[in-house]
Amino acid sequence: MINEVEMTEEVDELRRSILLLNEGTSEVDSLQPQEELPADADEVAKPAFLASSSVLSRVAADLADTIGYETRTERLAHPLTSVQDVNDTTVPPWRVVAHLLLRTAHDVYHGSAFFITNTVLLTAGHNLFFHDIRRTPAITIYPGRNGRSGYGAFTPKAVRVAAGWLQGDPDADFGIIAIDQPLGAQLGKFGVRDLKPGDGNAVYVSGYPADRQPRTQCAGAGTILGGTGRRISYSVETLDGQSGGPVALKGTLTAVGVHVARPTGPAQAIRVTDVVKAEITGWLQGL
Repeated sequence: MINEVEMTEEVDELRRSILLLNEGTSEVDSLQPQEELPADADEVAKPAFLASSSVLSRVAADLADTIGYETRTERLAHPLTSVQDVNDTTVPPWRVVAHLLLRTAHDVYHGSAFFITNTVLLTAGHNLFFHDIRRTPAITIYPGRNGRSGYGAFTPKAVRVAAGWLQGDPDADFGIIAIDQPLGAQLGKFGVRDLKPGDGNAVYVSGYPADRQPRTQCAGAGTILGGTGRRISYSVETLDGQSGGPVALKGTLTAVGVHVARPTGPAQAIRVTDVVKAEITGWLQGL
């Protein structure tokens, strides 16, 4: 792990990168939002994890034992950084991230996802299968959404959820959504893999908080604090609704995790281990 001074420098540099993108100083290609999205002022601000609370309520207690970042002293030693609004979602990586609108018969929930192929997005399993009602919600995908601007609205061609998540394993909280249009070829896509020696600790996280109206993507920069064989934790104070967004290496489109939880300590992601990647690869081959 890096020391406190190095961590602060990494975070400051990542924050500056986000601010530069918001000021429009990054190169922008000719691809522009394609249509005006429908208004959604009547949507209820609920993050999708609430629909699987019976499973996810176990996560914080489990991680307190395995990661060890739950005490007040350790939280102060690793201060969390806040997410910031992304003002321009017409540039990567922000346009590669999507807002998910998740509807059941009685409720509306919100989540996030990100492209990993031209037609497939990776997300949290709890966005795709609600344990409390034992079913998949009706899903609408809004890539690169910024209020009522974005790259269209799509419904899934196919949905795949990790077998472990269906069986109630909170550490198997991932799945994919396939759409008909090869939008990732235009918007870009994340590569996915596990952390490697030499990757460094600097990461960024992005997604769509449930309480933002109009729908606004938020991103935060921080450092990896620790983890287990199946999860990583990081120093970004995420918001409900960002679950399913990428946890990516600084300055890259390389995702090393899928953001899934914000318990009492630092946020966590499902690691893209070889086992996770093999399950994703199997789904892609079967589409």
